[in-house]
Parts: sequence; C-alpha cells; structure tokens
Amino acid sequence: MPRQMRALTGLVLAAAALCAWHKSSVALTVPRRVLVTGGNKGIGKALCKQLAVNHGFHVLLGSRDEARGKAAIQSIVDANPACKEQIELLIIDTSSDASVAAAAACVAAKFGTETQPLYGIINNAGLGFTHTMADTLAVNAYGPKRVCDAFLPLLCASTGRVVNTASASGPMFVARSSDKHRQILTDPDVSWEQIEELMNEAVAKPKGMEPYGFSKACLNAYTRFLARKHPKLIINSVSPGFIDTDITRGMGATKRPDEGTKAAIFCLMGDVKGSGCEAGWSRFGLSKEEEGEVATLGLIFDAPETREQLAAGLGCHWPAGRGLFIADSRKLAAWVNQSEHLRLVSLEASGDIHAAFSRLCEALAGIELALGSKGFARDEHLGFLTANPAEVGTGGLRIMVTLRLPLLSACPSFKETCHGLGLSVRPSSDQEVATPLPQRADSGLWEVANRQVFGVSESELAEMVLRGCEVLQGMEADLEQQK
Repeated sequence: MPRQMRALTGLVLAAAALCAWHKSSVALTVPRRVLVTGGNKGIGKALCKQLAVNHGFHVLLGSRDEARGKAAIQSIVDANPACKEQIELLIIDTSSDASVAAAAACVAAKFGTETQPLYGIINNAGLGFTHTMADTLAVNAYGPKRVCDAFLPLLCASTGRVVNTASASGPMFVARSSDKHRQILTDPDVSWEQIEELMNEAVAKPKGMEPYGFSKACLNAYTRFLARKHPKLIINSVSPGFIDTDITRGMGATKRPDEGTKAAIFCLMGDVKGSGCEAGWSRFGLSKEEEGEVATLGLIFDAPETREQLAAGLGCHWPAGRGLFIADSRKLAAWVNQSEHLRLVSLEASGDIHAAFSRLCEALAGIELALGSKGFARDEHLGFLTANPAEVGTGGLRIMVTLRLPLLSACPSFKETCHGLGLSVRPSSDQEVATPLPQRADSGLWEVANRQVFGVSESELAEMVLRGCEVLQGMEADLEQQK
C-alpha cells in the first residue's frame, strides 16, 4: 500500500501558525500604517476592514478609482463607526508609473515628519483570467515592483514587511512549464533581469501561455529576488485560496473574501520564520523539489476548469478535501477527490502494460479489503461514484500508453485506424504545455487509450489496449522500413 506523502492543505504556512498567532505575534511599534493596493473590493477590501477594525492599523486603502475607493471606505465605516479615522483613501493605479510615483509622494508629504511612515505593504491589486498577456503582467507582476520601488524608502527599515498576493495558479504554471521557465522561476538566486526577459518573451509570443498563472509565477520569483535584495525586511507572497471574487466568479468558488485574508495577515503580523517564501500555495504540501518530481511523473492534478466540471460542482470546495498519496516506488499513486472519490494511477515507464495492470489489481484488492463498505458509493453496473461521465463504466478503468508514431500519425487515416482498434488518441501532454497541440502532434508523441468502457471487463480492456499498441507499433515499423 502506498504511504502518504503529504496531505493537501489550503494554507501550508499560514494554517500551521495561525493557531498560535496571538501568543507569538510580533510586537508592532509605531508606525502602524499599512498600504493595501486593490483595496476597494474583494480580498483587498476585506483586508482593509480587518486590519483597521480588528488589529488597530491605520490603513491606506489603495484604489485606482476614487469613487469606488470612497464607497468601499464608507461601507466599512458604516458597519464599524469607531474605525472612521483609521482608513483613508490613496489613489493609486499600479499599472502606471506616474500614478504610483504620485501616490508615494502624497504619502511622503502627508507624513513628512516621519522618515519611514509605513509598517507594511500588501500588493493585492490584480487582474484575472480574461486579459491580454501585456495587461496582465503590467498589473500582476510589474505592479508590485512599481509599488515596492516607490514605497520601500517609506517602509520601516527594522520591522517593515511586504506581502504580495499571488495564487495557486503560479506554481501550477511552473509545474507544467518548459524546463527554461521552471529553472528560472524556481531559482532562489533569480535576478530581476531574468524575470523581465521571460515576461518580454511572453508579451512578444503569448500564444499557448496562460497569462494569469504566468504572471503569478513571475510575482513569486520577484518576491524571492526582493527578499534577497532587502534582507532586513520580511517579504513573502501568499495564496489566499479559492475565494469568491470578481476573478473567480462563476468558477465554483464559495469562500467569502474575508476568508481569504488569513495568510496575508499572518505574514504581515505573525512570527514568520523566513523571507522570500510563497505561503499557502502548495496543492499537496510538497516542497518545490517534490512538486517538480511529482509533476514530471504526471501525478499533479489541478483545480477543475472546464464548464462541465464546474457545472457538476467539482470546484465548490477546492482545494479542501483533495489529496495525493504516492508509493515509494513512484509507480503507484492515489488521487483523492479529483473527480472521483478515489482514483488509482499505476505508472510504468517501460511500457509494460501487464506490470502496470497487475500492480493496479493488487492495490485495488488491498483497498477493497481495507475499506470494506465504509461509505464509497458503488453501483453494480456503473461502478463507483464519479462526477466525470467519461469515467462511467468498467470501474472507471482507463489505460493510457505514450507511443512515438511520427510516420503513422502523419497518415490521413491515423485516427480512423485507432478508432477501429478501439483506441482513442491525442497528442501527448508530456511535452511543454506552452506548445500548441498541432506542434505537439508534429513531434510524434501520442497518448493512446481505450475508447470503450461499457460491456467489457478490465482484463479485456487491458488486452484491447495491448493488442492495439502492438498493431500501431508494427505499422510504424513498416512505414519506417519503406522510408
């Protein structure tokens, strides 16, 4: 049976320390002022409210729109009249050099008797999934840098803290990215020039790249760079979790914005050990090395993203209740609540279907013996409970083999031939995720799997895939000889 590698946690760093927060919080001295960008709505507004009402901070609510900023402050004060003097508006558009410079000059002038009037900066302003690469990077990556360049001279040199609002989409992007991106974006000694070079390349050739995840990966890398540059400050990035905001609306998020503030407030006030970290983002509590290894094996699963998955409610409580268990051999893994209650994955790099199938059967027998009848819904004909219609049938068994078929796949009748053998095919996802599907197909790597799930047994499916793969490899060999 596989051992548990890690249990999934929503807030890896924050959750571990919040329980002892009040006992170990850093004693804050004057100044008790914090700048929160993007403070007029969502998580930013919730942060402004909690910092002023619950923690006694003087909050500079940053908003690029004056009317919305004033409305946000008014709604907070209406519900909490005692904090009226503790929140004030600061007009700041983080995508504009001029606006950020003007905002910093305004703060310096207002508190001119203090050389370092700020205790903390929370870079919360951000764009979501529907914007261009250039616009997304301008706010999500360059924005925090603009703010830090302008406001760090105003930050208390001995106790100052910076919190950058990142996202789980950042490490998700890294896990699926090219070797070049992964090496630079996870390098503890990364330079700003390296980060900016990647961003310039992405703006020039954005096709195939997801702007939001890439921007948050760049923000995490910038956080490490900034922490190294300013060792006396405490600088970290956080993932607030899957929170119902303008960015995630319609994607199944159910947590309120005030539930997405814990990691940021902890990094701002708690007894944080270290700087340059990404708090709360790991989907499975893995270290960066472990995450890279597991991603290479194809064992990382992400939040539901298709319209059908979201309509089925698969993302309602993401990432709570998900888990990854993996054997020491790295050849057997169990996914908890990916789209089924439990999914077993048996891996075999050699292409030995018999070995992979035997390992899977042994694991299933052990699990059935251990679980008995403890709560896993099962139908005699439809199998175990699943929210994925494609997996209904023979116990949800899917056998996938990666084959290199450059010549055969170039034939017009390739897919028709595969269908005739009872197989489905698609370009392999083992290649760089930024590579468009047609280019992946050109490389000749294809994922071959069983099409049929009804009316056949598990052993018959294994034989079908094995026989089909042998036929395809034979046809590829014949074409190679002819060539």
